[in-house]
Amino acid sequence: PGLNIAGGCCGTTPEHIRQLVRVLNGIAPRRAVPAVPRVSSLYSAQELKVEPRPLFVGERTNASGSKRFRELLLARDFEGMVAAAQEQKSEGAQVMDLSVAAAGQDEVGDVRELAVRLNSGVDLPVMVDSTRYEAVETALERLAGRCIVNSVNLEDPARAEKTIALCRKMGAALVLMTIDRKGMAMTAERKLAIAERLYDMAVRHGGLAPQDVFFDFLTFTLASGEESLRDAGAETLKAIRRAKRRFPKSFTILGASNISFGLKPDARRALNTVFLHHAIEHGLDAAILHAGRIEPLASLNTETVGRCEDLIFNRRRGAADPLAELLALFGDRPSSTGREARAASRRPPPVGELILTGNRAGIAEVLAELLKTRAPLAVIEEDLLPAMAEVGRRFEAGKMQLPFVLRSAEAMRAAFDILQPHLPAGGDKGRGTLLLATVRGDVHDIGKNLVDMIVSSNGFKVVNLGVRQTPEDILEAARRHKPEAVGLSGLLVESARAMKEYVEVFAGAGLATPVICGGAALNRDYVEDELQPAYPGRVYYAKDALEGLKIMQAITGWKRSKMPNTKKQIETDRPKAEPGPVVRRAEAGATAVWNRPRIDAGFARALTKIIHVEIRRYAPYINRDVLFSKRWRILGAKPTRAARLEADWNLDQMLADAHRRGLWHGALAYGLFVARIDGRDLAVLHPGTGQELTRLRFAPAFTRRLSRQHGSARFHVALQVVTTGGRAVEEGRTLAEQGRVHDQFLIHGLGAELTEVLAGYCQARLPELPGWRKVARYSPGYPVWPDLSEQQKIFTLLRPERIGVTLTESFQMVPEYSTSAIVLPLPR
Repeated sequence: PGLNIAGGCCGTTPEHIRQLVRVLNGIAPRRAVPAVPRVSSLYSAQELKVEPRPLFVGERTNASGSKRFRELLLARDFEGMVAAAQEQKSEGAQVMDLSVAAAGQDEVGDVRELAVRLNSGVDLPVMVDSTRYEAVETALERLAGRCIVNSVNLEDPARAEKTIALCRKMGAALVLMTIDRKGMAMTAERKLAIAERLYDMAVRHGGLAPQDVFFDFLTFTLASGEESLRDAGAETLKAIRRAKRRFPKSFTILGASNISFGLKPDARRALNTVFLHHAIEHGLDAAILHAGRIEPLASLNTETVGRCEDLIFNRRRGAADPLAELLALFGDRPSSTGREARAASRRPPPVGELILTGNRAGIAEVLAELLKTRAPLAVIEEDLLPAMAEVGRRFEAGKMQLPFVLRSAEAMRAAFDILQPHLPAGGDKGRGTLLLATVRGDVHDIGKNLVDMIVSSNGFKVVNLGVRQTPEDILEAARRHKPEAVGLSGLLVESARAMKEYVEVFAGAGLATPVICGGAALNRDYVEDELQPAYPGRVYYAKDALEGLKIMQAITGWKRSKMPNTKKQIETDRPKAEPGPVVRRAEAGATAVWNRPRIDAGFARALTKIIHVEIRRYAPYINRDVLFSKRWRILGAKPTRAARLEADWNLDQMLADAHRRGLWHGALAYGLFVARIDGRDLAVLHPGTGQELTRLRFAPAFTRRLSRQHGSARFHVALQVVTTGGRAVEEGRTLAEQGRVHDQFLIHGLGAELTEVLAGYCQARLPELPGWRKVARYSPGYPVWPDLSEQQKIFTLLRPERIGVTLTESFQMVPEYSTSAIVLPLPR
């Protein structure tokens, strides 16, 4: 008679099912049932082949693409994430694209936590979107129903094979993405060639059925204006059509909204709608997008559809640029006809206007006229750079779109090329160099190239290493080019994780150059909490190219003040100090009485903390009287007003130059502990468990004073190590080799004072713990704490190697401009 379905219920074990398979082996179905490709949730199934196409995969549950969902994830609001997932159904989504990958987060743990809630709270099937095998495995084990896994590619064939085997075991469908070790396929021919290899791996050798796989041929934005991407949409459409003929039982899928990235909402809706229409006509089965942001094609007027099609298929009407024509249609910029009319007018427009409008045609003529009466550097600083600054302001205000920012940058580059031969020897070299690279395993470079264009068009030199660069590649380039900053780029969550490894390698190699990190999966918290503690130099987060430019300007552009005539001008030109600590000096080796912020007492349980600060944060607290009279010895007991003004001006110039060249930074390592007096020793205890960690031995008289104050009671202490880095030491050696002994003396005196100020700055950051009405700071090697070998105990507890500080065999700290100390209640 046959049998169609057999299985088990509550209490069924794997062994029961195994025996069931053995007993029923060879029994034919009672009646033939055609296989229908489906995915499912706990409550309902969804056929993969739908009419009308496409199958909508909602992207509002992807932490990389949805700001709201990412914020819910970071806030640990799992119920809010479930609500966001369910909302997609009302907008037309039939499957939800789920990604909880975010830099600094426990992706596997988050999947485990969210899966059980999705099972009972959402009836949409799930597309598991992750590059981590462990996260995919956890999701498939815990999500009810049949899922889709997004995705595998040929960049890492071993991982692809492992994921294919997992999908075969768990019964999941799988997205095959056309990327190999050469990068993303750009042409239809290469897309199909990679698809063929993936099909071999997944179906012919991997055990998946043809209807278990989706091909994602990828598309790139048409909004950047890059010539290399003009055919990106058309090539993707060609690949979809050919794939439907080559793999008729398999499916095609596409992140369709990528085509319009960088445009304003109205233009995006229109372009997405027209592109999706043509993708369906070419055979697209499924689309990952926000279904609620797609318009019916009939709602767009004929002109809008035509302009979108011109852009998608790279069709030009005469000399008109399809992108410019589309944007002009949405009122984002004057038409090309208007630009040509201005360029052809009898009086050439100012060069700044040409930069703002991105018009390269008239730049040579205008610059030639300007150079008759003005110096090239003056044109750069007074016309070109202010124009690019205005471009940045308009972009941030939403008044200028990304394509036009790029065109302005191109116009700026053209202007620099024209002016370069007229610049004096050395040109505009003072602006600095940025070394750019995309990290290993990531082939995305559009964002990096945008940074290149924006930064270089503002007068900086950019060395662009390209994609998939190893940390060793970047280190070698940094040694060769000596940049003011290193830029790390990456789109994927795996790229964000790689960045931590990179900065650790940099730190191990002794690099302390500022690092700027950016990419879609990155966030400020991850940079500050994970990357910064691993690196002795400053690590910055840049959310976009314009912020990257601002960071470069901040790194290299501490304003130099002109020679002041009055004390008032000195105070005006000097960087303003942040509200904070006020210091007074005590005995040698100690600094007492800082005002400290009150914070939650739970903070005291954290044994150690690493913080990096810019020099501008602590340099304003320099005690100029001490520096000028004791360290530099340039002022007597009663200096004249003119001598003091000159000393102030010289210091401001040194600080400006040091900041521009990165001679000093600030890095702090400190820990909060509990202590008690035990005979001649100060026993340092774990603040949470009370376990004894080490013993410190002070001068006997000082220990007796502590004992009289505290008796056998426990009290709070802190240990700290600070450094301003080693570049100033190298600078001093170079000056000495050049015979510039006076300059070396000034550098050394300033370095010593900055280190002392930084130590006070660190002390000021400590919380006001119980019993800390007045505290003092004491360092090994001074009379109160004479044995310098005690440094070892501080280093064991704080591990200041993490900020680039080590000990010599004689217990001296390297770099030279470093100091260690204990902070404890001031003995009465």
